[in-house]
Amino acid sequence: MRTIAPTARILYVGLDPAGEECFRQLIAAGAKQFTILNDKILDEADVARNPWLSAGVGEPVAKGIAGHLAKYDVTVETRVENPLLTEDVLSFSLAITMNAPREVEVFLGKILYEAPPRALIISRCDGFNVKMRSQYRSHKNLDDSTVIEGIDLVPHPEDATPEKCERVSALLKEQFDLSSPSFQSGAALLYAAGAVFASVKGYQPAHRPGAVTLPGHEGEVIALIESIKAEKGLTVSVDEEDVRSCLANGFTGVPFTATLMGGMIAGEGITLLSSRGKPINVAIADLLARCALGIPASTV
Repeated sequence: MRTIAPTARILYVGLDPAGEECFRQLIAAGAKQFTILNDKILDEADVARNPWLSAGVGEPVAKGIAGHLAKYDVTVETRVENPLLTEDVLSFSLAITMNAPREVEVFLGKILYEAPPRALIISRCDGFNVKMRSQYRSHKNLDDSTVIEGIDLVPHPEDATPEKCERVSALLKEQFDLSSPSFQSGAALLYAAGAVFASVKGYQPAHRPGAVTLPGHEGEVIALIESIKAEKGLTVSVDEEDVRSCLANGFTGVPFTATLMGGMIAGEGITLLSSRGKPINVAIADLLARCALGIPASTV
């Protein structure tokens, strides 16, 4: 079993529903020390999307996260300095950002990229565009004219090769019970929604920035789910309201997405901190769902 040393210090920046599952799995793996960096005050939308927080509207995000972590046997520090000093960043073993400001991602990335084995996991959730990246790098934009530092501004996914899908599937098996009906139901919905999205839009859900939705295609998604159930011999059921919410709000409209991404981010963190196994590096929500269902890479 892969574990995290209790001396590892983990920095968490930002806010997302995936944080709840991410913290739970990191702590289960042995993490004991967390620093929460967030100077934001909770608004109604934050509270509605993050019922796991122990704080209400008008209170600090950091307080809400720290309050949630109080039920665990861990040490939690809250900070509002933004950005951190370089020496502060270097004191952490791992930094995780969830929907953090772009300048924070780049600031952390440049420092940690030059200071292995420290690592940075960046995650962003916006409509159907739900993605994590754990390799900071420089690369060119789609038109080859602009060098971008860090995570892609245009979040096109990497090719879903058989080798990549095998690594994703292996990590999923470590983090989740893939035979659970609730897990299979969530995975079937995300896979079907992503596949229908690609057929309608002409590109994968993570090929474009910004929130994009797909209302009016519920029948196609439900039909594909039924096809998957028949092909895989699944007995799961998917609520039609969940389908409508997914297509109206994107993957972020489905609570399962937060569980899936939170667990995968935690698993990636455990991989990086334990130096056991090859990191996934990049994962998008529907790729995870496809791998969970055992859909071959050639059809992804």
